[in-house]
Amino acid sequence: MSVKMIVTDLDNTLLHRDKTISEYTQSIFRCLRERNILTAFATSRSAKASARFRAMLLPEVNITSGGAIAVMNDKTLFRAAIDIETATLIIRSLKVNEEVLQITVDSENYYFNSKPVDTSLAGWVDYADSIITDFSEPLPVPDVFKITPNAISAKAILAVTSHYPMVDVLNFTGEDWYQHVRSNCVR
Repeated sequence: MSVKMIVTDLDNTLLHRDKTISEYTQSIFRCLRERNILTAFATSRSAKASARFRAMLLPEVNITSGGAIAVMNDKTLFRAAIDIETATLIIRSLKVNEEVLQITVDSENYYFNSKPVDTSLAGWVDYADSIITDFSEPLPVPDVFKITPNAISAKAILAVTSHYPMVDVLNFTGEDWYQHVRSNCVR
């Protein structure tokens, strides 16, 4: 059996803790291209936040924002966004919950954040162009791919999202961050 495609995550997989990619990994991706084996990123990062890694490794397929959008060579294969009305209701509910410490939102072209980004931390470097907002008004976009709160407990998150059956909630492994994506996203 021949390998046709390799799909990989970025954080805690290809990326080192300092959010770099080794020369060895880069050479493997070059070899894969030479052998006509397709590569794909499947990441919770937004397209913008994974751009520098795509530029280094040149995967043919990019599945970003927790599976909300898949693109192959600039052609959208799959797109599942949360409409702005539903997103606004979820964000408002999260915002008033005392256990929610921070909220971020991915949209087609923007990354919104309730706190300023500390780019001295390796994990936040790719979010330097975040739009800081208090989320008091609906976002100026038609829909969003992912709503990601940082919260003290999962119970606080589930209490909010239980009212939205069209949204799935997943916890980032080993973190207090939870992503909300439209429930028909492929994972």
